[in-house]
Amino acid sequence: MRLIIILLLASILPAKAKTGTASLSRCRTPSICSKGFSTGPLTASSLTVTGNITSPKWKVTQVLETAAGLPASPTFTSSGGTLMFSISGSAWSGTNQDLIINIFLDGSFISVLALGNTISTGFHQTLIPVFPIAVGISSGTHTLTFVKGSGTQVDNDFFNITVMELPF
Repeated sequence: MRLIIILLLASILPAKAKTGTASLSRCRTPSICSKGFSTGPLTASSLTVTGNITSPKWKVTQVLETAAGLPASPTFTSSGGTLMFSISGSAWSGTNQDLIINIFLDGSFISVLALGNTISTGFHQTLIPVFPIAVGISSGTHTLTFVKGSGTQVDNDFFNITVMELPF
């Protein structure tokens, strides 16, 4: 967790950040380097921030919240980069079988919501939530598509989809 926070902060801190014990791998201005500043990478064993940390590529979007039935290809707009999804839902079947819903981002498979070998036929079951990560995503409007497996039913079921954009 600390590594993720340090990487996130390193990607959004000003280029001439005070490094203290940080590495000075690419100092281009001797007068600044001699005062302990660097334009190189920032590495530190600890970091304290007293204000807000912001980036236009760091946001969270609720794409879908508790819509009944299988989502009808919801869309969202992204600044691009690395996207982490939180996807949950429910389904049922009239027979003892696996419940499966395949998830696609812009036509490419990213994950599957599933529950193996349901014992309670005819009852709505919570599918195991997934948190897929997609990297190198272009900026613009994107579409999620859900394809249910054979025998999986989703009428009167609920789904939640959140996407978190990361600035790296």
